[in-house]
Amino acid sequence: GGRAAVAEAVRNLAASGARPLGITDNLNFGDPYRPEAFGQLRGAVEGIAEACRAFGLPVTGGNVSLYNESPSGAILPTPVVAAIGQIEREEEITPMGFQREGDRLLLLGGWGEGLSGSIYAWDLLGWRQGSAPAVDLAREIALLSLLRLLIARGVVHSAHDLSDGGLAIALLESSLAGPGRLGAEVSLPTSPTAEELLFGESQGRVLVTVAAEEEKGVIEECARREIAVEPIGRVGGSLLRLEQAQDRLEIEVGELGRIWSGALPGLMSPKDEFE
Repeated sequence: GGRAAVAEAVRNLAASGARPLGITDNLNFGDPYRPEAFGQLRGAVEGIAEACRAFGLPVTGGNVSLYNESPSGAILPTPVVAAIGQIEREEEITPMGFQREGDRLLLLGGWGEGLSGSIYAWDLLGWRQGSAPAVDLAREIALLSLLRLLIARGVVHSAHDLSDGGLAIALLESSLAGPGRLGAEVSLPTSPTAEELLFGESQGRVLVTVAAEEEKGVIEECARREIAVEPIGRVGGSLLRLEQAQDRLEIEVGELGRIWSGALPGLMSPKDEFE
């Protein structure tokens, strides 16, 4: 968890065009006098330290909140990491939202591996066991180096790291964040399942858009650096279209925005109003 929190924070900075400079952390755990809670805290601290050494980042400060328990049990172990970075040139500022009709969608880092440790598995499938997605720090560093190069060359029009919710949420947020709320057409391989491809939270992945004429060059650069990349579709229209073999799902971006913006008010409303 600690390694993943640092890797995601640094990946977010790189996707925006920034060079990471340092982090601060906030560690939220149960009673450290219980061996299980102490083990979780120790593991998170060691993971954060390992990742920061790998990325060459200082930890400038932090906060620890312990004894977060009630009669029903302790909170889930929650290491929170905030990172700060610097964008050296204004033209390297990279937005999250889709920018141009016809841009190609590239999944840097490739398809993930399963649903274990994902929000989808926890909330919808009820999984309470299984391993968290593995964090390969060498792979993360290689991905950050690639992103910096592509952004410096000016070929990346938008970038969104894959984390909570996987590819599905990255596509949704990229559609909603762009100036024209552009949709996309996405083609999924026939295996594994659509759920795994869309909602898996494997680490070390970023969704980028590039001009059609730049796609081949980006794929070749990934091959030179031995970084997996998958061309998965194109930006355009007002629909988010997903295809896998003969199955197709499409929904208006405007409808997705309505659902997205109404989620929190709906959860906080009295049950009878929400229904």
